[in-house]
Amino acid sequence: MHTCALLADGRVDCWGNNDSGQLGGGSTTQSATPVEVAGLSGATAISAGGYHTCALLADGQVSCWGKNGYGQLGDGSSDDRTTPVEVAGLSDATAISAGGNHTCALLAGGAVSCWGKNDGGQLGDGSTDRRSTPVEVVGLSGAAEISAGGDHTCALLNGGAVSCWGYNDSGQLGDGSTNDRATPGELAGLSGVTAISAGAYYTCALLAGGRVSCWGNNGFGQLGDGSSNNRAAPVEVAGLSGATAISAGWMHTCALLADGRVSCWGNNGGGQLGDGSTKDRATPVEVAGLSDATAIDADGYHTCALLADGRVSCWGFNGSGQLGDGSTTDRPAPVEVVGLGGEP
Repeated sequence: MHTCALLADGRVDCWGNNDSGQLGGGSTTQSATPVEVAGLSGATAISAGGYHTCALLADGQVSCWGKNGYGQLGDGSSDDRTTPVEVAGLSDATAISAGGNHTCALLAGGAVSCWGKNDGGQLGDGSTDRRSTPVEVVGLSGAAEISAGGDHTCALLNGGAVSCWGYNDSGQLGDGSTNDRATPGELAGLSGVTAISAGAYYTCALLAGGRVSCWGNNGFGQLGDGSSNNRAAPVEVAGLSGATAISAGWMHTCALLADGRVSCWGNNGGGQLGDGSTKDRATPVEVAGLSDATAIDADGYHTCALLADGRVSCWGFNGSGQLGDGSTTDRPAPVEVVGLGGEP
């Protein structure tokens, strides 16, 4: 229920729910317009989790803020933080992903470290013990990308294969079973993957030809195969081609297309599919009025797109101001985030 934007000068702005300090501005007051994260500079990437946020810094360190009851901020404590704290012992991170209550970092050599909640084995260290500082995912090397979901994690490997670990009650690990895994397991029959995104209880993969495959929970049609049946192995999203990026939210999924349009599918109770309705969709529908998107992010019950000129548009549920338009009114079609980066 919050959103963050990385600015061109390495600062970060956040808006929306702030009950745990996840906006990073030094308070717990929610804001329907962007506020600057206090004392943070040199950020090169960001990731907003359930109730916490993390930033990758230019020197390979990671800073996090917000809820910390499971140690998901990685500073060795369980104290919530309204301003950034440094993750202990990380100096060579190249990418980050904040999940529901855990966080993972891709390291320079292709290894992965994770910290936070671990009751389903989502940290990948072979245990179910929570960790308030990073632990290395065992048996994993050659990782090129990571994505932390609700209570599971997946890594894209250099050769185009995918490994996942953690909770698997809906088949979100994609190994054909519903057995939890505390260490990585490679998906059979999936190759040529170029990007991954782990949602709440499901996962999606972008394939080399611009198609998308998903697996796991499908109660709202978020796998995009035209059904509401859970899938423990990948199924192709129906009628979708030309995708260049994907993002899996809580129970909905969006794909950026090569021409700058965006298509979404799954749960739509707050209008997070952006088609002007609140009707769930088991196959992709086009977001209304978007033609120049360059990046997308599907969140809990809302979605945002970065536009070619640096503006941001969001749509969906807005009860905490997470759309950034100055209101708390739900929007079933895109509205522009106001006052981003301290500009009018």
